[in-house]
Amino acid sequence: MESLENGYDTYCTPEIFSQGQWQLLSIARAAVTEPQMLLFDEITVNLDAETEKEVLQALKRVAKDRTVISVSHRTSAEPGRIITIA
Repeated sequence: MESLENGYDTYCTPEIFSQGQWQLLSIARAAVTEPQMLLFDEITVNLDAETEKEVLQALKRVAKDRTVISVSHRTSAEPGRIITIA
């Protein structure tokens, strides 16, 4: 954000970010509000493997003392509790 012309005052639109960047921004905006519950659907679908790892580590930190539900089709996702829906 700092590299954009208006920095943090830049009006965010999908046109100025890649899908992965937009996804990271959305995750950060959701987490920073400190809700009691976070619900994510395919949270890392547009991210590369390294960024996915970093996001999931950060998500563990923000998950403390709140409920986090994350829907994923990736079998490599590190679960807390798995609920299989067939």
